[in-house]
Amino acid sequence: MKTPAHYQSLEYERVNELLTRRARNSAERLRILDFGFGRGKYFDSFSAVCGEVVGVDTNPVYVAEAVSKGIRACSPEAFFST
Repeated sequence: MKTPAHYQSLEYERVNELLTRRARNSAERLRILDFGFGRGKYFDSFSAVCGEVVGVDTNPVYVAEAVSKGIRACSPEAFFST
């Protein structure tokens, strides 16, 4: 019996396909806001397809980890204060 795919994997594939199609048809590079990015498992693929990705998360540990990897990330308060 086949194990069903995890919903996040299905959503990732769907979103990545939509972004890839949109990026192909756009003269400008796309900008992505990943709100609630958690451990940032989608950053690399979103960056490859779109160019600019900004992560926003309420967990300061996740934000610090992302920033230490060179990812533009911040808290919701910081994001909405600019």
